[in-house]
Amino acid sequence: MRRVPKIFRNKYCAILIIFAIWIVFFDEASIMQWLRQRAVNRKIEKKIELYKKNTQELEKRIETFETCRDSVEKYAREHYCMKFENEDVFIFE
Repeated sequence: MRRVPKIFRNKYCAILIIFAIWIVFFDEASIMQWLRQRAVNRKIEKKIELYKKNTQELEKRIETFETCRDSVEKYAREHYCMKFENEDVFIFE
């Protein structure tokens, strides 16, 4: 009995330590699970910010297309290689 530390000889302290270990590592709502979920939430929040930024850029582009007819033509020519019937298009890469 002398090899066991004094804190483990008290049954209340031993039960408290076992309970704390259970809560930290094995419980369904453990601290480890909470930390993993927190990391996932951070990744999702970063994606949300990225999508908001992309949405704002697209809204600016839509506004430009709605106000200026030349910008629509320029975009169509650059991205979709569109042309008029009697026109030749040369693509340089």
